[in-house]
Amino acid sequence: LVPQRDTLFIQYNIACVYFKSGDVKNASRWLFMILNNSTIIYLADLHAKAKILNLIVQSEQNNVDLLPYTIRSTYRFLLKQHRLYRFERTIIKFLRLLPDVPNRDIKPAYAELKKELLGLSHDVYEKKAMDFFGLIEWLEKKSL
Repeated sequence: LVPQRDTLFIQYNIACVYFKSGDVKNASRWLFMILNNSTIIYLADLHAKAKILNLIVQSEQNNVDLLPYTIRSTYRFLLKQHRLYRFERTIIKFLRLLPDVPNRDIKPAYAELKKELLGLSHDVYEKKAMDFFGLIEWLEKKSL
């Protein structure tokens, strides 16, 4: 389990690097490897982080067919784990409503999400959970 755990953490960090650099295709590829590794079920925190990042990557890829299912699946997983952070709930709610936002309102919607998440960042636990892949930096790029 220990070598597998280390491998999964390295793969997750690689996915984050690809995501931060704007290469969502490769980020998606690495997340797929993580989420399809049977060992991930023993690493609840990493599993949750990978699922949230996967939601964002799927939305970045405009995977409109897969995204609603992925959102529901992630939400159920987080509820079952009894660890749904407010920022996770906020992101899920945002991504669920995103397809209905008119194109002219996309940037303001991302700016509003950033503002809402910055408000949550005053909570130490929420801030720590949000820092894992550069969520605020991603929102800054999206809202420009």
